[in-house]
Amino acid sequence: MLHRFEVVNVKCGGCARSIEKALRADPRVASVAADIQRGAE
Repeated sequence: MLHRFEVVNVKCGGCARSIEKALRADPRVASVAADIQRGAE
């Protein structure tokens, strides 16, 4: 199952990494990828 989230105003890698880290902390999340050009996904 794929879920895609759009998070606006993510302009730096540090913010994207924080979002990825928070999502990875959930044991139900298998993988996370953020694209700061388009927003975090």
